[in-house]
Amino acid sequence: MTPQGIAQIDNSKRVMVMLACLAEHENAFELFHFGSEALEASLIDFTREILSLPKNDRQKFILREFRKFKEQEKLRPVEELHMGWLQEALKQENPFVVIHLIRPLGHSKVKQILQAMPEDFLKKLRIFDSKAQLDPALVEILQKRFYSQFYYEKPSKNFEEQPLAILYYLKLDFLKSFLSQIGLERLALAFKGLHKSALKALFNRLPLKDAKTLQRQVKSIQKISPREISESQSLLLNLALETIEPENLFFEVGLAYITKAFIPEDANLSKAIQLRLPPKMAYLLKRYLEQNRVREASTVRQRILRFIQEKIADLPSHAFY
Repeated sequence: MTPQGIAQIDNSKRVMVMLACLAEHENAFELFHFGSEALEASLIDFTREILSLPKNDRQKFILREFRKFKEQEKLRPVEELHMGWLQEALKQENPFVVIHLIRPLGHSKVKQILQAMPEDFLKKLRIFDSKAQLDPALVEILQKRFYSQFYYEKPSKNFEEQPLAILYYLKLDFLKSFLSQIGLERLALAFKGLHKSALKALFNRLPLKDAKTLQRQVKSIQKISPREISESQSLLLNLALETIEPENLFFEVGLAYITKAFIPEDANLSKAIQLRLPPKMAYLLKRYLEQNRVREASTVRQRILRFIQEKIADLPSHAFY
């Protein structure tokens, strides 16, 4: 049995009520006296509904609800997923099924998704919307199957322990600027000390503003070790620079440099970062991860991680999600 017309309260309050009912049964109301009057009032209806069930049915209902919460918790990263991934995946689904797949999402996300759908797809959605009736158990299976492809374990926000997680937590505009600045510095290091003709050839490829920025960066470098020059030049030698759009050069060089610090144990983190990014940028990240998948020497990886940690200290708090 299931309570009729289940009270609409948020999940944290539902958990509070169900734990109280499991522990205290008919005396559950007494536990709510320790909270504010407003809190107590918001819990009463749901508590009554649960206590209206026979004791055995009540326990089954509560256990079933906890299992649902566990599944929802697994899918929580979907809330942080870039909408582009959902749009791509939903286009492959039957419109009748799509109606049921998007229902767990908030109104603003649904609106975002639908705005990117082809018009003929939207027409089919409108036709099915009024007829969209499926067994709730089947809907649950369909949603679980669909959203599980996007599941990942959310990375720790402890950047001292895992500096690469900054790629997950930085807001998109700040992430682009962060990687572009790193790419600028790597390019400047690689070209420091080279003949002026090599620098001039690079400057001619870049937009005027970027060329001047790189020129200033090269001139600002004072002391530099041969190792830093060698590592930066090696980075560029492994990139097909002629295929990179000039306006994206700083960004891609920075991205290529950072991905040299990833190792196989970072598989979950790299998936999380890719799903957080717009698909086009994520595919680029994936390409550089695959290109650099041979394990870097431990000293190189550690240098990159230390470098990232130093950069994190310069970022404002509002740069992060």
